Amino acid sequence: MLCIPNDPTPPPGDEAGARVFRAAPAYFRDRLVVWGLSSLVIAVVGLCVVGSIVLAVMNDPQVPAGLRSLMRAGAVVALVLLLLRTLFSLAVLRLDFEKRWSVVTARSLRVGEGVLAVREMTVTFANIQNVAVLQGPIQRVLGLADLQVETAGGGAVPANQKQLGANLPVAWFRGLAAAG
Repeated sequence: MLCIPNDPTPPPGDEAGARVFRAAPAYFRDRLVVWGLSSLVIAVVGLCVVGSIVLAVMNDPQVPAGLRSLMRAGAVVALVLLLLRTLFSLAVLRLDFEKRWSVVTARSLRVGEGVLAVREMTVTFANIQNVAVLQGPIQRVLGLADLQVETAGGGAVPANQKQLGANLPVAWFRGLAAAG
């Protein structure tokens, strides 16, 4: 259950021409900024909630001394859990960056990502239906782009999805360094 995926290996028979790509360092910095902002919001909200409850109990003269001590201990436990959650999420963020890869061979693309939810996909060039480069404003500033590769073989299209490509399997190359 706690096994981290191995580094990518090229498909058998294609080892010689295989190229391994990893997410750009700017992608990690981008994810780190998002992590920092979300952790800050969670910390502020958590401190406000815990602090207001503790202050309300501490300032109430009718609350027994034992309950006040219990509230202080509960506040300390909540702060320690908040710190552990923050450190755990930072470790998962780093591992997710390290384990994000793609292998390009003469015949296929292979993409892998994730630590907690691992996703790997291999696509042969013959099955590629559409390729799109997606780049938001923040990605543009950081020199990043995402490559979306849609493949054939998505199965039957439900009656309410008449548009072309509505359920094609998609491989994502996230956090690639954008070419000039």
